Amino acid sequence: MKLIQLKCENCGADLNLNMDKMIAYCPYCGNKLLFDMDAINNILVEKEKTKQIEINSKKDVEITKIKQGSEDKYKNKSLILMADLIAALFLLILIIVNRL
Repeated sequence: MKLIQLKCENCGADLNLNMDKMIAYCPYCGNKLLFDMDAINNILVEKEKTKQIEINSKKDVEITKIKQGSEDKYKNKSLILMADLIAALFLLILIIVNRL
């Protein structure tokens, strides 16, 4: 978790956080800041959406890699089969020509 250091707008001192009362207060000048829970919730929701997009994007990349690997294997098998068929046809032609 990333921590953010808060400074007092009045005197520049570090603010103390009271999470129970949802306020930040300056121990020197007494300045208080209230947390805007709606804004915090919106930030958390957007952060979760971004996280899910990143997770889904990574999954899509992995799926694409797997599909590409399968396609490459299929192409390689097809090429080997084609080469075997050509070799078999060539041998068959040689056998036929030798019998003539």
